[in-house]
Amino acid sequence: MSFSKVNQANKASPEVLASQVQSTLRLKEQMFCVDVQTSTTLSQSTREDIWNIFETNMRDMYNSSSFGWDPPEKQAELFHPLSRFLVVHKSHSVENVDDERAKVEAYAMFRFEREERENVVYCYELQVSPTARQLGLGKALMQDLSRMGAAWGMKKVMLTVFKANADACRFYEHMGFTMDETSPGFAEDGDEWVDEEEGDYVILSKPTSV
Repeated sequence: MSFSKVNQANKASPEVLASQVQSTLRLKEQMFCVDVQTSTTLSQSTREDIWNIFETNMRDMYNSSSFGWDPPEKQAELFHPLSRFLVVHKSHSVENVDDERAKVEAYAMFRFEREERENVVYCYELQVSPTARQLGLGKALMQDLSRMGAAWGMKKVMLTVFKANADACRFYEHMGFTMDETSPGFAEDGDEWVDEEEGDYVILSKPTSV
């Protein structure tokens, strides 16, 4: 059944999902640890870090968008029961990789879903703390999502990005993402993109790695 792979992935424990993720990252002489969490396994301090990073990075952009800034609505989406997280903490040594008190440096929030009759891993949020940018954390997390998606039989990674978020658009283009056929402004023949005035966002996608 087409839904069975999504259902299986959604039933997987964080420990099982973590088998497709790099548990430690060494980037520019700094050590980070990555763990997989669900919305119910996040500690209160981690939830607060996740929200604070999101608000710092995105509040102004939401305020100037058609969505508007609605913290309760966004928190409900972010910490939905089906939300899964790749959470990055900084480690000063390999021995400290399990230090739960370390603050969150970056995270990806994603869900396994069905989109237009395809199994996908949908990245709802990719956020990096302002103090941890330009280290390669975003790239590493997207690579983990792609590997995880492939391992669970997902056809592609999907995400939504504001057109005004030029840095993010360039990043995803560099990562090989292109406009998805479900995106506002996607031309029927696939040869050209149409910029619709009412759309201030685009939906991007990329096939999962095999």
